[in-house]
Amino acid sequence: MIERSAHSSNQVGDLGSGDPGEHQLKAWIALHIARRIESAELTQTLAAQRMGLTQPDLSAVLHGKFNGYSVERLARCLSALGDEVRLTVKAPDGSEDTFVLEAL
Repeated sequence: MIERSAHSSNQVGDLGSGDPGEHQLKAWIALHIARRIESAELTQTLAAQRMGLTQPDLSAVLHGKFNGYSVERLARCLSALGDEVRLTVKAPDGSEDTFVLEAL
């Protein structure tokens, strides 16, 4: 699993990602992928097929190895498992605009 340095307070930055915020978002999406796989009682092989990945690639993602995966691609993988993934922008006046990401 993911290891971090005991000497730093920046746990995500310790993972070696160039952008800690992006890595944290990818980890959050991967967590939801894992939860969906578990709740749907899918094998990694079947889940990977639905997401257009190989089982070893899915296993790597679930263990925090996101190199080569964009946030959008991971979000589309989650969508392929049945979750609705949305991006909502809320303006200061309270108005909102939402984009729903479709599966691959």
